[in-house]
Amino acid sequence: MLAIFPHSVKIVLLGGRWGGKSSTANTILGEERFDSGKQRTAKSDNRHAVVAGRSLIIVDTPGWKGYSSFRETTEEDKKEIKRSVCECFPGPHAFLLVIPVDAGFTKDHKRSLEYHMELLGDRVWKHSIVLFTCGDWLAGRTIKQHIEGEWTEITIVDTAGWWRGYSVKDTTQLVKQEVMLSVSLCPPGPHVFLLAIDTDVRFTEKQRTAVEEHLQLIGDHVWSHTMILFSRADWMGARSIEQHIEEEGRALQWLVEKCGNRYHAIDNKSRDNGTQVTELLQKMKLMVAGNKGRYYKPDKKVLQSLKERGKEVEEKAKQRRTKVKEQREKLQDHATYLPEVRIVLMGQKSSGKNATGSTILDREAFPTCETVMCEKEEDEVAGRRVIVVNSPGWWENLVRCTEDQVKEIIRSLTLCLPGPHAILLVIPVDVAYTETHRRALHDHVYCLGEEIWRHTIVLFTYGDRLGDTTIEQHIEREGRALQGLVGKCGNRYHVFTNKKRGSGGQVRELLEKIEEMVAENAGKHFSPDMSQAYQQVEEKFKRREEEEIKLRFVEEVNREIGEMKGWFQIEWKRREKELLERFKVSLMELKKETGEAELPPNLKSKHTLTPNISGETTGAGKRRGMKSGSLSVRTTTTTGEDSGVNSDLHSVLEQEAESPDS
Repeated sequence: MLAIFPHSVKIVLLGGRWGGKSSTANTILGEERFDSGKQRTAKSDNRHAVVAGRSLIIVDTPGWKGYSSFRETTEEDKKEIKRSVCECFPGPHAFLLVIPVDAGFTKDHKRSLEYHMELLGDRVWKHSIVLFTCGDWLAGRTIKQHIEGEWTEITIVDTAGWWRGYSVKDTTQLVKQEVMLSVSLCPPGPHVFLLAIDTDVRFTEKQRTAVEEHLQLIGDHVWSHTMILFSRADWMGARSIEQHIEEEGRALQWLVEKCGNRYHAIDNKSRDNGTQVTELLQKMKLMVAGNKGRYYKPDKKVLQSLKERGKEVEEKAKQRRTKVKEQREKLQDHATYLPEVRIVLMGQKSSGKNATGSTILDREAFPTCETVMCEKEEDEVAGRRVIVVNSPGWWENLVRCTEDQVKEIIRSLTLCLPGPHAILLVIPVDVAYTETHRRALHDHVYCLGEEIWRHTIVLFTYGDRLGDTTIEQHIEREGRALQGLVGKCGNRYHVFTNKKRGSGGQVRELLEKIEEMVAENAGKHFSPDMSQAYQQVEEKFKRREEEEIKLRFVEEVNREIGEMKGWFQIEWKRREKELLERFKVSLMELKKETGEAELPPNLKSKHTLTPNISGETTGAGKRRGMKSGSLSVRTTTTTGEDSGVNSDLHSVLEQEAESPDS
């Protein structure tokens, strides 16, 4: 192929603002001929130079906002872009489309570029070359890899969220598995994890722990690909995001540092402002460049294990559905219509009992505030008189449970005499059901006897949060605690979506299940021995009180023993020091009596001080009526001729040790 080089080469630079057009022109010219980075190019202007033996004319043009629509470009800028071809008459040989690689090139950028190029006519594309600037940001990647990455769609995966401040053990298996599987939805793996943190809520140590635990589900290397996305930045007012981070304290600062100080703030009220999105894309590009273009590689073994577990859950869920269907079909022939249905709601605090009662009665029957005392409401529902009694919720932590609270829960059974047809045990599907929850339940209803389970249906609330997951899949996925509870209730369960209060279908089906359960119980309602139940509660809390008294007694004794040990150690050191001082004085007196300046060199005595810390009253302690330790002095010599001196020394030491003042 024969290349023909014109004697004069004329070039026009086109592109968005701050894309590097002027600096590109200076690079081509080999000298600073255009003002680069100082001010915006407002007029089309040219420069002449001889480069590589050719006469070169370069025209720099006003840039446009890369992400903005064509309408936002001023008429003056449009005019200058059109006039650029006149700066290199009779016309340019090439148009260089300047695009920086350190910023994202989105559909908005592409659309804006096309509109501005139309100012120069359709033939402009035949004379155009894309010139990428800021090539050092490629960080080892080829321009081909960059182009392929940019023109691939920006894939976004929205994961299931966990409740703020909830630890992993409180998060349902569904949410945990969805978080772990999210990395498989953008093969071969995600480049960036955006960790969403609200700025309008204080970030506590509890929240920090929750974030750390949940991200750890993905893997140890997730942090090098994670950037914090602060939402609702409009709540900060005039404060900067940096000020917010510093003022929030150590918990948030730790998280920011863990993410390599990568963060971005989004003002949710300014969705039409493309600047904050463009800045976010630029920061993500920098992070990807810092990771040398590497994406997060998910553990294939973990993903395979999750998929196999999903198949196992689906199979067991199918078996459970079949079993329940067969069970209901057998009972439907024996179920009888109940003109009056009496229901008692039980469950933990914040389980959705109040909303459930209101959904059953199809009105705001129970206030959304905390239920302290039993409440009773009734209305006609599906042609029946339905009585609903709402009982106070219990705490997951058994220590917070009081005798009055348990008795009030039991009292709910007396508000719908002669007794309830059904106990609805309310459990939310968006919180993990653990062994701790099961123990709390047992601790509150055990006094009502095993018969209670024949009259109980598990009512799952917040069913809309299951998404496409069936309730059977939820039960199988959650584990033994929940499966055991459902089995204890005769495999009877129902799901409520309390947002659909106007829809009576879910309520009618619940009433049908209650009638089937009553038929299974030969038409009987639940009527336990209340006096015996109250007695068991009293005995239980009496035992707890006795155990607490014993515990406090042991703690008090241990405290006193600790104080005595501390006193004894101080006293022992004091007496040891005092006795050693007396021993030194005795030696000096002995030297004076023998008339020698020093003891004979061949007198090698070994004096061993042995403390007696048995705590027995000995020596001077007996005379003073106090417990103390004693000090034994043993003197040994290595020569026989000095036995007289040693004997005298031994006597003196024994007298010192046994004297009242020692």
